[in-house]
Parts: sequence; structure tokens; C-alpha cells
Amino acid sequence: MSNKYRLITLVFILSAFTSYSQKDIELPQVIGPSPEVASLFHAQEFTINHSTGVPAIQIPLFNVKSGDITVPITLSYDASGRKVLQDNGPIAMDWILNVGGVIGKTIYGKADSKYGRVPVSNRKSYYDLIGSTSLERYNYLSSLFKTSYDDFQGTLYDEQYDVYSYNFAGLSGNFLFKNFPSNPVFLEGEPLKIGKVSSGAKGTNMIEIINSDGIKYTFGGSGKVEYYKGNPSAPESNFVSSLRLSKISSWNNLDEVTFTYNTVYKEFVNSIEEYTIVDQKYNSYLDESMWNSQPLFSQMFKYDVTRIKEINFKQGKLVFVLGSNTDMINAIQIRNNSGNIIKTIEFVRSNLDLPNYPGTEYMKKLDAIKFKDEAGIVQEEYKFDYYNSEVVKTYRKANRDWWGYKNNQNQIHLLPTYSIYTRTNNMGADYGSYRNYGYGANRNPSDYVLDGVLKSITYPTKGKTEFEYEKNKFLEAGQIKTGPGLRIKKIVNKDYNDVVKKTQRFEYNNGQFTNFYKYKPPNSQQFFLTINTTEHLLETGYRLRKISSEDNTSMSFVSSKPVFYSNVTKYIENSSGLDNGKIVYHYDHKNLSTGSSFSMKSFNSPSGNLWTFNTDSELIQRCMYNYNYWDNPVLISEAVYKNDGLDDNGNILYNIAKWVNYKYETIIEESLEGMMVEKLTNISSSSGYSYRPDYFVEKFAAENWNIPIYYFKNYIIEIGRKRLKTKSTKLYQEGEIVEKTNEYEYNSKNQIKREIESTSSGVISSNYYYPYDTIFSLNTKTGMSTMVTTNRIAEPIYIRKFSDQALIEHQLNTFELFNSKLFKSGVLWNKAESSLDSMPEMLSFHSYDDYGNPIEVSKSDGPHIFYLWGYHGQYPIAKIENTTGAALQAVLGELKNVNEANLSAINNLRSKSAFKDAMITTYEYEPLVGMTVMTDPRGRTTTYHYDDFGRLEMVKDHEGKLVEEYEYHYKGE
Repeated sequence: MSNKYRLITLVFILSAFTSYSQKDIELPQVIGPSPEVASLFHAQEFTINHSTGVPAIQIPLFNVKSGDITVPITLSYDASGRKVLQDNGPIAMDWILNVGGVIGKTIYGKADSKYGRVPVSNRKSYYDLIGSTSLERYNYLSSLFKTSYDDFQGTLYDEQYDVYSYNFAGLSGNFLFKNFPSNPVFLEGEPLKIGKVSSGAKGTNMIEIINSDGIKYTFGGSGKVEYYKGNPSAPESNFVSSLRLSKISSWNNLDEVTFTYNTVYKEFVNSIEEYTIVDQKYNSYLDESMWNSQPLFSQMFKYDVTRIKEINFKQGKLVFVLGSNTDMINAIQIRNNSGNIIKTIEFVRSNLDLPNYPGTEYMKKLDAIKFKDEAGIVQEEYKFDYYNSEVVKTYRKANRDWWGYKNNQNQIHLLPTYSIYTRTNNMGADYGSYRNYGYGANRNPSDYVLDGVLKSITYPTKGKTEFEYEKNKFLEAGQIKTGPGLRIKKIVNKDYNDVVKKTQRFEYNNGQFTNFYKYKPPNSQQFFLTINTTEHLLETGYRLRKISSEDNTSMSFVSSKPVFYSNVTKYIENSSGLDNGKIVYHYDHKNLSTGSSFSMKSFNSPSGNLWTFNTDSELIQRCMYNYNYWDNPVLISEAVYKNDGLDDNGNILYNIAKWVNYKYETIIEESLEGMMVEKLTNISSSSGYSYRPDYFVEKFAAENWNIPIYYFKNYIIEIGRKRLKTKSTKLYQEGEIVEKTNEYEYNSKNQIKREIESTSSGVISSNYYYPYDTIFSLNTKTGMSTMVTTNRIAEPIYIRKFSDQALIEHQLNTFELFNSKLFKSGVLWNKAESSLDSMPEMLSFHSYDDYGNPIEVSKSDGPHIFYLWGYHGQYPIAKIENTTGAALQAVLGELKNVNEANLSAINNLRSKSAFKDAMITTYEYEPLVGMTVMTDPRGRTTTYHYDDFGRLEMVKDHEGKLVEEYEYHYKGE
């Protein structure tokens, strides 16, 4: 399943309090991949289907193919709206280069690769901790929170799960390790398998994922890892953030595609504003102004990121050329095995705008993509236009709404004004009042979200697609509110004369959205105490709260989700502007991810003082409780209507033409529980540790005075799946309704084990069996254990088909070892019921070459067919029927060693008496382009001609006469 909801986020690190030493600064609680990698997952999340209102815009660049391996190279555009903090990336603003794949890692709490789980026998639940003594609670939570053995006398653990997000080969999703590196779990239930895993001092540096076809994807390794460099001088703050795809290997290890990268250092700048509130002061004369003199500050996120350098495969390689003095890719060169350039793809950019921040580079827009032939002549060109991009302007990074989209309020602040209750310094009684805090910033959405967003694409044939957007809307407390980002309103397709050929208009119902910013601002709350451990006295104390312009990292999992629309209607107009009908899409999304808040309590000061420190519920600290990765929006019905004219009032009459309904079943297989821990009370001592030298002052305070040092909250991660159970189709044709129902049953690996199709003609059902099914345990020919080991489980091995419960056929694929590699050896088929071992063989595979290509094949009632291969096993160069392997080898030698150099000898076989009854067809190719000559058994040639850009242009017969001619147009024109 592709395109899963997931958005990786970055943490903001609270600045250290000036009265505390450097060792008191804790590492960030969440560390995500670089913003460049995060933007890839953001684009996937927002272009799932019509339910997000964001169009899927993609430009194909090149298709790498090596045997069973295919790697499409594409460029996609994120049209969800202009984000102020977005980076250029390798191509340009909001353009994403899809090349191979990546695993992004988000560290929650501490790195799983360094800290293990609490042993099951010692693990405590949230309610266990609530019922524990203060000292027990302190010891357990310290083992989870602290990162240095110098600060804690005991074993350190981590009870938060790091989450890995993957994107490769049309798949995207998430996985984690229950106990790193053991027990990997794919959170959406995909039939994928984790192979080798390795880690180093900075975290996980290599992971293998094997798909259900047995193809192995290796991520990471030397030069293929990206790092978060929180503090270059502090190794413990530097972590692996992403693993780039380094190699793809076929299931038989006979084909592979490799990837190499350049590493570049990148700094990503963010601006944040905080307001510090100090109250409940005891013997403290701190002034808030010491924190609030410069409330708006910039944060620098530092990463070692990668830039793709080369992709190597059988027929050649792709070379990615960086621009001078930049880390952006200027061009892609397609080279053959001789190193010659066959094609070049060039990216043309210009300045879009410039953030008003020292040292920041211009944001770039992609103006064109030029496809050049081997001589460097442009053969194709895409051109792009953008909204409000005619003049290069500057902007402030503070000019953004709550969700990061541009609102251009011409403000220097990010924090609005809030009325917050503040307690006085009086002891005992709860005296206080509401005061205004903040700077009056406007964080609401505005029309500036459209600045720099893609307006049109002009195709190489001069046709054009134009995009018109509008702001998202959602329903909240009975009112329609403006939401974050954009949704598509209209798509217009024009021909080369700028004449409209087709228009699609979109209408949406009231969107669903979780708006956390309607509440009080994101905040943190801590107490700072100085105690005398000898005399058991509190000397000074105060509460410090920080309200922030940015959401906490836990809640961003849901607060950054797109607006969801359950009903979307697409109207279709023809070139004359006439309504051709409409399609109504209905989606389901339960949005089971839920938020919660940390529970904090008040506590009394040490004996001898009459001071009570209070936490309050007004500024709650929100956090996630239920992380749901698998329950994504799905289409539950699609209704197609045709225009049947106008009614008496001039309104269009729509009559339904087709209706499709989808029903799903949801399965929650497991819920993993984690524990979040944050610091509540910071304690220093004025008298050292004379009371108990082996105790730290925090432990002393927890045991003797019941002071809570931490606050904590449990959370769960659901492992589940949503799978199609029933598809019902109705076609409305001339007063009649034609109905068809497809029902699906699944096995434990989420693969279809039974399909039932019901129509008026009867019921056809098919049962599917896979390599891991026990039905094969007695059949030694199938080699099922090898297929399970290599995860080759996608293809059904045995199929039984029924008509109204009566068996009508069954088919079995068998496998054997050829040259120590497992390949298909035969196809068995029978109409009648029979055991697997007694089924007749209808198709036999007798031999394979070293590339895994079949050489000799035969049908049960036909002659043997020989396939000869060339160009490193990539293309078939001959098909020879009605002869023997011995006869061929007598002339050509070992058949698996034949290649394109033997084509002349193969063609000469037609004139030899030993092959007078043979049917010989040969093929010639230009690698990376296509077939150039086919010679049939009669010796007549058909030639295939390509334009300068390698596209098939015409086909001619043996007399040179034109047989076919091709013209190319682009989807969307």
C-alpha cells in the first residue's frame, strides 16, 4: 500500500536556564530527519487522493531497468501551499526528486540503538507508577530520562519507540523495533521483511528491507547516511537521521542497481518566539525581563545530508551533476556502458524570493526541464509558471500561520497575546490574577499562502495545464473556519493554441480538522528549587513557564495533518464549456490518533516552610496518546453521473451511470505501550550532599520530601490494517442495472486467500495459496522453504477456481534449483480434482542462463522453444522453435554464453539444412533506447526508428514501406 499518513517533525530545543550548569541541559526529546527528507513524506501525506484536495503532480524523467528491477526517476510537486521554512532541496522550492528511496528515522526519547527496553519483569505501567512511592517513581523515571551514567547509579533504558519511515518502489509506511535490533514490526501490516540491521555509535547505519517479490533494498552504509549534528563537539548529540538507498538486489542476486552519493553540510534556520512567565517565587527576586529581552530568536538545525551522485545498472549509469558553489542538481546525464552521454535532463531555475535573514540563500523556482539528445540539442522542454512570482521579494520567516504557511502579516513577532492566570508570591493562600502575555502576532491563514505555488505546466507539445486553488475550509463548533494550506479548485487543460480542451472543477464538503491552536499556546512548565539538605530547608524557589510560538513535537503528529474532506465532487466540462457530468467521491477516515496531556500535581516545600507549589490545568501540556499510522483515508464510494439536460428551472439533471461501493474491515493486531518522561522540578543544593553522600540531591528530595522530579505519561502505538472486504459495482444501462460483487478474504500476511465474484450469471470463486501455506509441506518439488526465506511470497503458487462451488480448474507453479538458484520449473494444470503430485505438467522450463533468463521452454503438446539472450542478459536476441538444444549447441556452443556478437551466426542458421524446419526470429537493440531490427523466420526484417530523444517514431517493413508512425502528446493536455 502506498502513500501513508506520516509527517516527520523537528524538535525545538528550549534554551538553558541561566542559573544552571551545562550538564543540566538535556538532549532533545525528538530528533527527526532533515527537512529535505521530511518534505518527501509531507508530499506523500498530502497527495493520497481527492480527500486532501491536493493534486498529484509528477513529471517522469527516466526509468532505470535491470532484469527484474525497475527504478522510476520522477519529479513531483507539493501543491499544498507555500511554507515559509521550506528549503530548496536538490531541485527547487517544493519540487521533490524521487530517486530510489530513503528511510527517515525519528528518535523519540533516547536512541533505541543505544538504550534498550526495561526488562519485562521490571517494566512498570502508568498506573504502577501512580501507585509507587516517590523514591520508586524517581528511580524508575530517572532510568528512562537520563542519558548519562554519571548522573544516575543504575542501568539506563528507553521506553519510547523510535519510528522509521520508508519510501521506495511505490511503497511508503512506518516500522519500529520492539527491542532493537530484534522484533521489527511494520505498523501498516505490509508483507515486508527486515533483513540485516547494523548500528554504530551514532545510531542505526544500515537496514535491509525485502519486499514480497524477494527484491532486497539496502539502505545506508558508507556514504549513504545522513546525520543530525545537534552539537558537533558533543558526540552524544549527533545522530543518524536518514538512510539513503544504496543497493537493490534481485531475489536471485543476479541483478542489482547501486547508488552513490555526495555528502553536503546543510544548516536549516527556524525562527521561534517564547515568553517566559515566572511566579510562585519564594525568596526569589528574579525578573522575567532577563528571559524576555530577546523573545524572537533563530534556531539552527545542522545536518549532513546527501546528494545523489550516480545510479549504476547493467546498461549504463545516471550521473547527477551539481551546480558550481551549490548543492543543487543542475542536470542528469544518462550514459551507456561506454561512458557516452545518450541523453541529458537539465533543470533551469531562477530566484523566487529571499528570506529576510542574514546568510540565507535565495529560494529557487524551477522554470523549465530540458531533455537534450546526445548532441546536446533540446528535444523536449517542460515550462512552469507560478503565482505571484514576477518580482523577486523578501519576506520574514515570522510571516507564517500556525501551520507554517506564508501569511505575510508584515510582523516581527510570532507569539499572539494570551490572558494567563499568574499566581502571586504570597505564601499559603492562592492569590493571583489574569495578565496578558505575548506580542500580538497574527498567525491566521491568509491569501499569501498562494505565493510561489505552481500555476501552470506547459508541455513539450505546447499544450498546457493550469491550476487554480483556494484555501482549505473546515467545520469547527458549527462555524466554517479557514484552514491551513490550499486545495485544488479547478484544473484546465489547453492545446497548443491555448484553446481549452477540458476543465475539471472541484467542490468539497465541510472539512474535518483537529485545530489545537484554538486552545492556550504550546508551553512548558518547571520548578526551580534550592534546598539545604543538611537542615531540610527550602532556601529559594520559583515556577518558570514558557509559552511558545511553535507546537510541541509530540502533538505535531496530529496538528500537522491535512484537512480531510469526506465528500468531493469533480465536475467535468468539455472544450465547449458544456457540463459532461460529475463524479462524487466519498471517503472514510476515523482519525484514530488522539492527543492527551501530562498530569501534574502540586507539592509542598520541605519541612520548616509553609510554601505550596502548584501546577495548574490552565496551561496544559499536550502530548500524544494514540499514534495511529495505519488508518488512512480510503475511498468508500464513487458515483459517476451523466448530464441528461436541464429541468424546467434550468438546472442540470444528473442521472447516475455507475456506482462503486467499497467496504473495509479494520484489524488492530497489537498495541505497543511507551512512556514519555519530562522534567518537572530542577533542584540544586546549597549544602552539598553531606546528608547522604551516595545520593544525588534530586533523589534526596524525592525520598525525603516527596517532591516530584518528573512528570510522565503513557502512550500507545497501534499496529493494524484496513483492507478491502467487498467491492460492489452497479452499471446503469438503458433502464437496466448490471450488478457485480467482489468479496475478499485474507490470510495472516494480509494477502488475498479467497476471492468471490457474484453476478447474475452465477458465482465464481478462487482460492489462492502462497509459499508459506502448509498445503505444500509434502511436495518437495516446489522449494517453498527457499521462497519463504527470501520473502518471495507475493505470487500465488497454487490456485483453485470454482463455479457455483464446483471445481473448474486448478493450477500449480513448481520450482527447482538451476545452477544453485531457485527458478520456476513448470506449470501444472488440471480441470479435474487431483493431488498436487499427480497434476499433469502443461509448461516446462528446462534451463536458465546465468542472468536468470529462461533458455529452453516447452509445452506438453508442442515443440521446445529456445530463447537466446544478449546485452548482459537484458534483451532476448533470438527465439528458435522446432529444434533441439544439441543441434544449437553444435553450431553456437554453450547456449547460456551466446550474446549479441553471435547474431550473424544465429541468422545464418536459416540456411543450414539441420534447421530447415526450425522457426528462427532474431532481434537487435540499441541499449537504453529499444529494439531496432526484428528478422522473422522468413528472413524479412522490420526496422524500428527513433527520434533524437529515443522515442519510437516509425516502423518500416522489409521493403522500407512505412507500417506505423507515432506522435506524442502529454497527459493533461
